[in-house]
Amino acid sequence: MVNFWQKKPERLNETDDFFALYNKGLSLAKLKKHEDAIMYFDKALKIKSDNVDALRLAGFSFTILKKYEEALVYFDRILKIKPNDSEILDYKGVSLSQIGKYEDAIICYDKILQIDTDNIKTLNDKGLALGMMGRFEEAITSYDKALNINPANLEALLGKGASLCETGKYAEGIAFYDKALQIEPDDVGALRAREFALDKLGKHDLILNGNPTDVEALCDKAGILVSEGRNDEAIKWCDKALEINPRSTRTLNNKGLALDNLGRYAEAIQCFDKASEIDPKYAKALYNKAGTLNRLGKYDKAIELCDKALEIDPKYAKALDSKGFSLRQIGKNEEAIEWFDKALEIDPRNVHTLFNKGFAFDSLSMYNDAIACYDKVLEIDPKNVVALFKKGISLGSNLGKYEEAIECYDNILEIEPKDANTLTNKGINLEKLGRINDAITCYEKSIEINPKDITALNNKSFALTKLGRNEEAIECCDRVLEIDQKFIFALDNKCVALANLGRREEAIECCDKALEIDPKYVKAICNKGISLLELGRKEEARECYNKALEIDPEYVNKLYGGGFVANPLTQMKNIIKTWKFWEKHEEEPSHYIDELLAQYCKTLDKQSIGIVLGYFAKHKIILTGDAVSLMHIRPTLREENFRMYPFYVICGDSNMNKQKLKEKVILPLVNQLESSLKLECKGIMRDSSGSVEFFKDNKWQECVRIATKGYSINQ
Repeated sequence: MVNFWQKKPERLNETDDFFALYNKGLSLAKLKKHEDAIMYFDKALKIKSDNVDALRLAGFSFTILKKYEEALVYFDRILKIKPNDSEILDYKGVSLSQIGKYEDAIICYDKILQIDTDNIKTLNDKGLALGMMGRFEEAITSYDKALNINPANLEALLGKGASLCETGKYAEGIAFYDKALQIEPDDVGALRAREFALDKLGKHDLILNGNPTDVEALCDKAGILVSEGRNDEAIKWCDKALEINPRSTRTLNNKGLALDNLGRYAEAIQCFDKASEIDPKYAKALYNKAGTLNRLGKYDKAIELCDKALEIDPKYAKALDSKGFSLRQIGKNEEAIEWFDKALEIDPRNVHTLFNKGFAFDSLSMYNDAIACYDKVLEIDPKNVVALFKKGISLGSNLGKYEEAIECYDNILEIEPKDANTLTNKGINLEKLGRINDAITCYEKSIEINPKDITALNNKSFALTKLGRNEEAIECCDRVLEIDQKFIFALDNKCVALANLGRREEAIECCDKALEIDPKYVKAICNKGISLLELGRKEEARECYNKALEIDPEYVNKLYGGGFVANPLTQMKNIIKTWKFWEKHEEEPSHYIDELLAQYCKTLDKQSIGIVLGYFAKHKIILTGDAVSLMHIRPTLREENFRMYPFYVICGDSNMNKQKLKEKVILPLVNQLESSLKLECKGIMRDSSGSVEFFKDNKWQECVRIATKGYSINQ
């Protein structure tokens, strides 16, 4: 399917507009933005409605989105133009199967087989469709044709085995599972299907009862028990086999796996080592020992063993994956990704490797690439909750795409409605969107499932403080602290709620408890300083702020951009007077204070603020109340109510007319901001207040808005 995107359209007589739209769609499809890609393919098709390439790619994008009925519309349009296009017939057949229209799918497969009688994939697809309709004898015939072409085709062997078992021919079905296991001994599906067939025959232990010394049968049974997690039983069967043949490498390997699963790592390593001593080229034992060493944190030694296994079998996908895992554990994520890619070249649908690759991208903060890996997992298994959960984290926590993250969590909750972690994460993302009540509902559902979920309880307390429901917030914090008295974030939330209620002494007690747990917890130091200042204990407050600044000055600045206290402007002016750097100034002119406040406003980067302040200083314009108050509004409220006004400055001289202000101050400032910071000016004095707005990359957080009302600097 990847090759779909590599094809270039035949150059006909279309206009340049068609190719521009087609290429835009192709680029978006390569970026996995299939809905946007479809939009551009459709625009291209309005220009050239019979262009097969645009139809093909639009249809394929719909299959990626699991919108098979929409895909079929495009495939049918192609087949009117090219009725014998085997590739499109195949995609149409698969799409029909996905929506349960097996009869129609078989018609497509038969058309392909008229063109290419030896198409193994189509024979297997047809066998599967026939099996889904209960037409097992016909399915067997289709699989037989595939096996006549390639007797070692794993899919055909498994398909025929399953069809035989469905018709009650369990012994014959088992024979085909055995052939499949000769090709892929670790195929868990084949092992379980074989065991199921034996059970149906009433022959669960028939082989062993008939020949209790059959080592291979004993080993097979142990392998099945390991796959089912019945490790203690597996070890007993391995020991029986080893009594008969102590040099059975397969049995030693299976025993090692069972011991590893039980956490008996030293004994597991002994088994793998014995297998390697007997057969130095037994790559599986080397690979499994590497896995045990990984669990022991001995990653360098694990890598050495994977390299040895790969010398024996360079295409051993599991060893390639294991080496990548070890490299990721020691922080070599780029190198790890290279090994995961090598594994995926051999086994592109290996979910374990796709997850490992996604985790490596996450570690590199390459979140879109990580999401692409999780999406591939979901193409293979649409209900894989781990992939949905990891994708949700990447979208929400890392990329700020909260709506898309919530969609992932909703998909999980359709599968597992009582997953407490998912409910909590959904609540976090709802809170980020300002949907506080909805977030609280999620936290409460999570708590109902797990009353001791301290994360949900703590998040609920924080959300309640945002709504001003401080008493309820304190109750939540107390519940957390009953479960874990050292949960520092609950102490922090309780401190804020108590401070909001004016219970400053109790707030200070909470801060002190938090600082007993972590003496360098800056937030507790700062919050303690605020309460001390409110109580008039200025010297103690000053000590707190100085200490906080020494530990993490950046966090202190960020914290006071968040607005935790009432009357923030007055509060912050008082705080600034207590800080060390204030001692440089003998006087306390208001513009110094305002300038300092602006410098600590985190809605703009420092470079932007520096340029703006420099211009204001040059023209003897100061920042006044509205310029500094906005930064102290709670971030969620600021985002909801002041989305386009994150830095709002009332400036100017009442004696300076509007035109002069524009020419002498605003236009030069516009030029400097645009050239220095690549900001985009959205308008110059365009409304009744005479505003100028700038944006950087359309991010409101980095916006400058200057309102040029004619206020005097003395007002």
